[in-house]
Amino acid sequence: MNIAYIGHIFFCKKIGCQLEERGHKVKYLDYNDWGRKLIPSLKDVWKMDVIHFICAIGCRKYFYIFLIRYLLKKKIFVHFVGSDILRLKKVKYFDRLNWVLALKSAHRIFVGAPWHVDELKNYLKTESLILFFNNYESEREPIPFPYQFTVLSYLPPGKPDFYGKKLIKVLIEKYPEIKFIILGINKFSYFPNVETKRIDYDTDMIEIYKQTSLLIRLTKHDGFSSMVLEALSLGRNVIWTYKIPHCFQTEAEKEKLLNLFNKARKREYNSSGAHWVRNNFNYSNFINKLESLYVNPNYKFKPIVIK
Repeated sequence: MNIAYIGHIFFCKKIGCQLEERGHKVKYLDYNDWGRKLIPSLKDVWKMDVIHFICAIGCRKYFYIFLIRYLLKKKIFVHFVGSDILRLKKVKYFDRLNWVLALKSAHRIFVGAPWHVDELKNYLKTESLILFFNNYESEREPIPFPYQFTVLSYLPPGKPDFYGKKLIKVLIEKYPEIKFIILGINKFSYFPNVETKRIDYDTDMIEIYKQTSLLIRLTKHDGFSSMVLEALSLGRNVIWTYKIPHCFQTEAEKEKLLNLFNKARKREYNSSGAHWVRNNFNYSNFINKLESLYVNPNYKFKPIVIK
């Protein structure tokens, strides 16, 4: 089977390499480049059987998608990520209409978190299929917490406020005895209790989680975060703005965060979280679902239930 992934190349390859090992031919196309010109875009997918958009913004031109599905007879699947949903809501009416028509021309439309199904119901009918990129099913030896209680937070340079920069700064100032690792911006590096690490997709995140006791992710809007899964799978405690099992859920408000933070910092190794991820996020089963879907676009699968 020939499969084209259109999206962020790094994450597309995370999935595609598994399918290549199973004998499929996989092609990777960057969503920032694909779709700029009609003929080159059609040539890119001419020999493909399946086109899977890992990022719905790539599937935004109705005429292109209409030709690919109904003229070239390709199977088309679309996956929304969190930022796609915000874009869809903000674009101008006729741009959104064109985008929605393109999406509706796909065989199936998926979202990466169960809560996004309701969020998009006024625009599209979607299904929840959580994307994850690591193998969690093998049981690991528990990695002990660092000697010093340490908090990890992701604050990318592009939009640190979106990820709770102001609230993280409140914690840094209030708890000078606690070490903070900031993955992203270096604006807090003048605090003696802060260590800054540059975002690098080739970084071995396990080495960072070994230094971490608690992950804090204060997103205003999010899909199902890979960082949350990674942290839980390694027994780390997590504070997040979404409610999932074995994770502290908070609103992005100062007093609520401070109250929850004091509870979370008293927790030890999160064995329940590690067990839950291992049992529910089996990577081999995930790839099996994709293979079955690519063969039969009407394939019915059981989604992961987040209670």
